[in-house]
This record gives sequence, structure tokens and C-alpha cells, in this order.
Amino acid sequence: MFAFGIGTIGFKARTFGFKARTFGFETGTFRVEMRRFRFKAGTFGFKTGMIEDEIEMFKLWDEITKL
Repeated sequence: MFAFGIGTIGFKARTFGFKARTFGFETGTFRVEMRRFRFKAGTFGFKTGMIEDEIEMFKLWDEITKL
């Protein structure tokens, strides 16, 4: 059940990722403009990486406990 729960979440994420890629292709020019901002945010993102991982694990556990 644990593995099945993760699989279901992963599948939903992949489906959403596919939609995001299609949208990203349409907004290619905007994405190029955003790259500079994303690079600046990258340093902050690196520092908060561990916090993000902890949040993801909490969300995943929340999803598992709902099953």
C-alpha cells in the first residue's frame, strides 16, 4: 500500500509535468526572460533545499495516511 501510494502520487506528478512542458513550450520567450531571475533565486533555493525536502516528506506522509 505504501509503494502504491507513492506510485499514484508520482503518476499524477508526471501527468502535470507533461502539461507544464507543453505550456513551457508555448511560453518559451517568457521562460528565457525568467532565466536570469531563476539564477538569482538558485542561491536561496540551494540554502533552503533541506527545508524543502522535509516539507516534501511531510506532504508525502500526509498523502499516505489518507489512503
